[in-house]
Amino acid sequence: MKYAVVFSLIFSIFPFYLCSQTAYITNAESGTISVIDLQSNQVIHNISVGGSPTALSVAPDGMKVYVTDFISDAVIVVDAISNTVDTAIVVGGDPFGILVSPFDEYIYATSFNGNTLSRIHPETYEVDKISVTRRPFGIAVSPTEPSLVTTHFDGGNRRVVSIVNTNIYENLYNIQSGNVPLGIIFSADGKKLYVANNADDTVSIIDVDTEEKFDIKLGSAIRIDPYDLVLNADESKLYVSNQFENTVSVINTATREVEATIPVGVEPYGIDISPDGRSVYVVCADSDAVYVINTLSNEVIDVIPVQNSPRSFGNFISNYTNTCNFREEISDCEVVDTQEFDIIPFEVFPNPTKDFLTFKGTTPKQVNIIDAYGRLVLSQKNKAAINLSAFPDGIYIVQANIGDAWMSQKVVKQ
Repeated sequence: MKYAVVFSLIFSIFPFYLCSQTAYITNAESGTISVIDLQSNQVIHNISVGGSPTALSVAPDGMKVYVTDFISDAVIVVDAISNTVDTAIVVGGDPFGILVSPFDEYIYATSFNGNTLSRIHPETYEVDKISVTRRPFGIAVSPTEPSLVTTHFDGGNRRVVSIVNTNIYENLYNIQSGNVPLGIIFSADGKKLYVANNADDTVSIIDVDTEEKFDIKLGSAIRIDPYDLVLNADESKLYVSNQFENTVSVINTATREVEATIPVGVEPYGIDISPDGRSVYVVCADSDAVYVINTLSNEVIDVIPVQNSPRSFGNFISNYTNTCNFREEISDCEVVDTQEFDIIPFEVFPNPTKDFLTFKGTTPKQVNIIDAYGRLVLSQKNKAAINLSAFPDGIYIVQANIGDAWMSQKVVKQ
């Protein structure tokens, strides 16, 4: 779950689905990816990719899924429409963390034993590498600056987060985290980092400008081992998968305290949240299953069996689905066909805005708001203005159905 800035026309040529979303689960020992339909919470496909797939990132437009494979030293490109492998891009050095950046559309991958960060061109798949601190692991992109951050399993003192400028593609400097940082995400305004510190059972909240760090202790157990984390849409809650304790911690970001600890399956790894914010999906490796948590009750409401040793470190939930591609399957499913998107933006004002965004000269039939993580956060019909005051500051995509055409525009909420 874990993106930054999006382009204004990323949805320009493919269908946009409102009916259901999909989750992609890497099964490390089976060499497969299980595709889960989030409406039914059932596996609808198993894609054979070979090797040992571990981390993945769904592209912002939902058309591709990029997967790291330790065994082949490659990033595997999966077509999310056909559920087939397009190609494998060799990056070397045991690739692990991966992220498709909506900021520049490049694919970034950390190589754990190569001590490098690979930047992959989204069309040519050409690979460019830089050296970074030892044992790079997780990765996140700033929503406000041309930069990304990587965590490091062993950065000398094992407490390092690296800052990389994506314009000049250089490792600028390191900042201190907790002990053995793994999962990492930005706040939507780019001012804070949230880091899961595996070895000292804490989550660090780091001020990006001052580098000041606040550590939240996750509990009193001898070992908890936080692994990955995800924020809900309004950033009031932070969900953390705890690899050794077999739990998920729910942190209130205002009080900076753990308000709930939820038992899940054995050895939880990846964690992500549904686009509607109602469910958190936790990938449990030794249970061969994905546990589903209701975010209102903080209780497990479903367990989805997958294949052997699932991991899915990264943003594994897509806003889009291929389960409604066939017309005979969509009787209960609302589909907005955006194949006829006009590439000329419509007029909205003010932009940037603090609260209301008004459409000039027309009232759209429907408006969809997509946040910086690629999630559908609002959908309204026949409204001349929309209220963004409840949403965090950042960049959003406004999709509007005007006349017989869908159009997109980037707006800034501040």
